[in-house]
Amino acid sequence: VDRENGRADCLNVLVGSDKPKLDVRTVIEEKLAHLSDDQKKIVFPTLWKFRDVFYDGVSPLGCASKVTHKIDTGDARPIRQAPYRVPYALQETMDKEIEGLLDRGIIEPASSPWSAPCLLVTKKALSPEDTNIRYRFVTDFRKLNEVVKVDPFPLPNINETIDCLGHSNWYSTLDMESGFYQVSLNEEDRDKTGFSTTKGTYRYVNLPFGLNNSPATFQRLMSVELAGLNGSECLCYLDDIIVYSSTLEQHCERLAHVLERLREVRLFLQPKKCKFAHAEVKYLGHIIISQGVAGDPEKIISVKNFPRPKNVREVRSFIGLCSYYRRMVDKFSEIAIPLTSLTRKNVKFEWTAECEQAFETLKEKLVTYPVLAYPDFSKEFIVATDASSKSIAAILSQVQDGVERPIAYWSRVCNPAESRYSATELEMLALISAIKHWRCYLYGRHFHVITDHAALKYLLSLKDPSSRLARWGLKLSEYQFSVTHKPGKAHINVDALSRAVAGIKSIPFFSRNMLLNEQKTDSFCNGLLKQVEKGDVVSYVKDLDGLLYKKDGNTHKLVVPQSMIVKVIETHHTAPYACHQGVKRTLSYISDHYFWVGMQKDIEEYISRCESCQLRKRSGLPKAPMGLFESPQSVFELTSIDICGPLPTTSRGNRYVLSFIDYFSRYPEAIPIPNQTAPVIAKAFVHNVVLRHSTPLKLLTDLGRNFVSKLFQEVCKLLGIKRLLTTPYRPTCNGKIERLHHTLSDMISHYVAKDSRNWDEYLVYALTAYRSVKHPATKSTPHYLLYGREFRLPLSDNFEFSLEAKSSCEELKERLQEAYAVAKSTTENSRKKNKIRYDRGKRVVSYEIGDLVYWYQPSIK
Repeated sequence: VDRENGRADCLNVLVGSDKPKLDVRTVIEEKLAHLSDDQKKIVFPTLWKFRDVFYDGVSPLGCASKVTHKIDTGDARPIRQAPYRVPYALQETMDKEIEGLLDRGIIEPASSPWSAPCLLVTKKALSPEDTNIRYRFVTDFRKLNEVVKVDPFPLPNINETIDCLGHSNWYSTLDMESGFYQVSLNEEDRDKTGFSTTKGTYRYVNLPFGLNNSPATFQRLMSVELAGLNGSECLCYLDDIIVYSSTLEQHCERLAHVLERLREVRLFLQPKKCKFAHAEVKYLGHIIISQGVAGDPEKIISVKNFPRPKNVREVRSFIGLCSYYRRMVDKFSEIAIPLTSLTRKNVKFEWTAECEQAFETLKEKLVTYPVLAYPDFSKEFIVATDASSKSIAAILSQVQDGVERPIAYWSRVCNPAESRYSATELEMLALISAIKHWRCYLYGRHFHVITDHAALKYLLSLKDPSSRLARWGLKLSEYQFSVTHKPGKAHINVDALSRAVAGIKSIPFFSRNMLLNEQKTDSFCNGLLKQVEKGDVVSYVKDLDGLLYKKDGNTHKLVVPQSMIVKVIETHHTAPYACHQGVKRTLSYISDHYFWVGMQKDIEEYISRCESCQLRKRSGLPKAPMGLFESPQSVFELTSIDICGPLPTTSRGNRYVLSFIDYFSRYPEAIPIPNQTAPVIAKAFVHNVVLRHSTPLKLLTDLGRNFVSKLFQEVCKLLGIKRLLTTPYRPTCNGKIERLHHTLSDMISHYVAKDSRNWDEYLVYALTAYRSVKHPATKSTPHYLLYGREFRLPLSDNFEFSLEAKSSCEELKERLQEAYAVAKSTTENSRKKNKIRYDRGKRVVSYEIGDLVYWYQPSIK
């Protein structure tokens, strides 16, 4: 074998081809265009060393040497079918296809007792502008597949191996050139692949498409040849290979290992379909980045692009679609009111701004992760299809944890020719299009098809080979699936799909490597990086990894490139530990860790457009004149406690919240409790405040019976806590804790389910968000003032400046003392300013003994 010249001993040389030879060097250079010049110098030599592994488009394909495909038909008698009639206009094309397969050594003339029919299938256009019609030669092996014993060789369990990809920074995906044609057929079984044409009878020498055991054989080949590498340096699923590593140098080593194995087994890659040394790649329907695996946005674009309803019938159709997922959508009925109003009798159809908002909100809710479940490749998939003369649609789902959950949506509009199809043809079109769209999930595995059209159940046994339906059925012959018919009422998006649990929108991923690449391509950041390298600026520095930071006193703030600004804001505003806080708090946290020009304006604009915030944030209530307590001088000197509720009873039986706040640090606690009896309150207070943090010196409460009970008084007396009481019927006397209630409520409302009965699950997230953001009155975070260190949030360590050593204990002590001093000063100033502002327009009313006054007595409930 001379691989340098692209020749193999098992194939004939392609003679007289006018197809231009692919310039492999140019393609490789184009595939490395995203890298810097220094990075290209590292990667290119490795790929060029193995240039003979990349197919040039004209040389004969390789032929794998260690694995051959066997076709075990047992004692089945040979099956011989009459050939399909080929239209006269396509006869010349058919003859050329046969000649090409003969020249490439993929088929050979034969006299076989087995014979399967063949036909031409139209290939997909290379681009929307491509008007050329191309055909693929296909053999109908459905009858042969019925008697072939199934190869039990397993395909990889993606979930068991894909986790290792998330810990890497560099990825390459490799794609075979006609992978099956590079596998040899067992000599004794070649006659079983015989097929007849008007020119004669032939048989396959190499593995053809359409045999049901082809995936198992190819996976066996790749598992054998990549043994020792698969799962540690690369991952292989059929002809899709991904190479991963932590460093670029290590990546080149692993690429060389994989390419060397492919060279040894004589397998070619298609260079145009490969990707080399990327920080983010698409693999098997997933977006692979350093933090792990994210969903592919393309999967849900069809739902997001659902057209605006034009009449009542279309509104009902859209509401019907959404209703089956209403248990996943927070406040579904409230959001859908403008749409459901249009479906009432005697109501004129008028599409208003409220209708548009409801329509867009419901679409967004339906496609928000993790409403779409993560695919489990160890379980069977379900494809539910539907079609009309206007569009075709499908849902890919799976039974997980005992319920059926949607994984992806897909749909498209029918073209004028398709809109004239019969009902059966439309249903078949929907099925074959959906299966083709989700090939990476379905190929090589058994799956279920659910349809409301009974005729599809018999699609594999159609007898008219010249019909459109028969040709489509032939395309599906390489897949293994069963068809279940469900009546229309039972089929509407599969009832069990609505049982997926409600969840939180995923947090955008952005790794150090991603930010590093984005900084290099951003004009502002790249200009600063060059100035730092030249030593022209001192207010910006690079860390050990090359990330750009802005110096601000003793801190270093990550410089965010323009393309990443929205992701940074979204992460620190919508994540569960951020809880949709307002502009000031969001700006306070982001400005402590990041830098970009125009930060405040960008954050204000983002939050002003945050739909969740606009729906839930409430305006402040009128404020009463302010009274001042003695200002505390240290943590837990003055604290407050109160009860919030009753709230909807949760699955854990909680109905109330016992809230606590320290007036000096503003550190909060909130404990979900089943009732507000004195024993429950006393126990929650001792366990969650006293034993967890410290014993407060003073405790402010209202005059609720649970707080003035003998039991609670005894607890405070035993602990040495001095009790302070608010004015009757004036909850604003305990204003800080009342405001805490409103803040936590606003935060939680973004994440709780429709009936709000899971609020206690998200209470800890809201507390974390409140504790980890600087309070405007103290200029420090509550967590820092209480514990002397900042709370470490997710992603906090990812972008910590990695040049200077950690501060010493003495420096930490000095900083804490400074923070205490600032907190005392700013708190006192804030109190005085607030009092002046609140007292404007107020007058002091004095009373003399004997004056007649009204005495307010609230009604007793």
